[in-house]
Amino acid sequence: MAIVHIPDELFKKLHCIANGMAMQGNRGTASPFFYQVREQERIYGFDPRWDYDGKVLIPSDGGQSIETSRDEMIMELQVLGEDIDFSKRTDDDLKSILIDGYDYEEGFFRNQHVFTNAFLTEKACKEHITRNIHHYTKPVDYLQYANDNSEMMTVIEFFSLLASQLVEFTPDGYLPQENYLPQKDVFEEMLIEA
Repeated sequence: MAIVHIPDELFKKLHCIANGMAMQGNRGTASPFFYQVREQERIYGFDPRWDYDGKVLIPSDGGQSIETSRDEMIMELQVLGEDIDFSKRTDDDLKSILIDGYDYEEGFFRNQHVFTNAFLTEKACKEHITRNIHHYTKPVDYLQYANDNSEMMTVIEFFSLLASQLVEFTPDGYLPQENYLPQKDVFEEMLIEA
């Protein structure tokens, strides 16, 4: 059996991660799996045959697109300086004013999910989202199956082995103890200490 020398603090963190992995549910997904941040991204296009979730008006100068809702079109026309009685105009009239008078083009958008980052525990993923919410659009934690990923299987095997051993941390290092199965309260204590 190989012996690897690592700093005690790093070992404590690795053991804490291992216990976190051992204690979490799998959401009905086979191992190996990991967590990612899933967020929504909007993709724009001009082909009406394109599978889309909504319509937008896009200015030819590359500025910010607007949705084709009545309120959005009215706000945009007010910003552009239009002084008309909007109550007497239909939605199609407002769209025509923007397209013909201000060089907007009608386009479409599709919402799709984008997956970023990777975490070994659900808890770490949720904490990351909470700390970095300002970087994301509608983020959620997402469990991703790592099908046929031998590297991920090796990592999980290592952490499973580590979690199966109780480790007593002493000033002189750590002492593994035999026949240990992780307990939730021990894991939570280690998280607080780490």
